[in-house]
Amino acid sequence: MVLTGLILLTGDELATAASSVLGQELMFEHTSEDDTRKVVKAHSDSDESEIQ
Repeated sequence: MVLTGLILLTGDELATAASSVLGQELMFEHTSEDDTRKVVKAHSDSDESEIQ
């Protein structure tokens, strides 16, 4: 899954940064593109054209 933003982070780096802010340990778990699409579709109001 590709996300855009101001800086490029790995999943582990993102989890570490979020953990620091939240004061709770988070871990990055790699998922397949197919599984990621299913999760995004189930939890968003995105139009089908917005989900690549």
